[in-house]
Amino acid sequence: MFIVGPPIDSKKEVHSINDVRAAVQESIKKLGFIPDLFLIHNPFIVAPEDLKQTWQILEEMKSSGEIKEIGVSNFRPQDLETILDGAKYKPVVNQIEFHPYLLTHLEPVLNIHAKHGIVTESYGPLTPLIRHPTGGPIKPILTRIAKRISGTSRDLSTPIDEAVVLLLWTRAVGVVAVTTSGNEARIKRLAQCFSLPSDLLTKAEVEEITNVGKTVHFRHYREHMETDFPLPNLPDGTT
Repeated sequence: MFIVGPPIDSKKEVHSINDVRAAVQESIKKLGFIPDLFLIHNPFIVAPEDLKQTWQILEEMKSSGEIKEIGVSNFRPQDLETILDGAKYKPVVNQIEFHPYLLTHLEPVLNIHAKHGIVTESYGPLTPLIRHPTGGPIKPILTRIAKRISGTSRDLSTPIDEAVVLLLWTRAVGVVAVTTSGNEARIKRLAQCFSLPSDLLTKAEVEEITNVGKTVHFRHYREHMETDFPLPNLPDGTT
């Protein structure tokens, strides 16, 4: 089990750079232990000119042993470049909305991740299925793949549907998926998909989902990643 501490969030306890250290310490006090990872929830928790110093405070706390690992969430290319310039520790993860319909927009972010060894962690990986109005062009592809896998003679631990295929794709492209549900049985079933064999999707199927996904731009959580980060000129896949 890997425990991520409560995100450092401007809507709650951080109103200036002076609050960062106290906010982390208060979170640890409430938890009663040091979590495996602390995240900066978004780059707007402090003024832009204070973002680098905010990261440096977390670096100091990591060096002193007050916290373990540090990462970020909803960081655009310019935010990553700001904290990476002269950084002692690189963020271990950047948690962002990630799915096939964001591949084109996220390319500059993903390139920075690859260059610096930052793990891409996806929230909303099932957005094409549960938040897109029609499912877009990858939905029939996911349905076809789910039907193919379900029709094999392999003994699998969980039923294969479009959601499982999408999570398998997320794993296949090297991204850590974070998903939620109010249904306990569904959470357990989706969690089981990560223990499924890695060869359930063919290379051609992974590439097909990727290539078709790149032809659409659709984002559900728009608050952070669409600010001063130009959008691709692509349809949203609703027609």
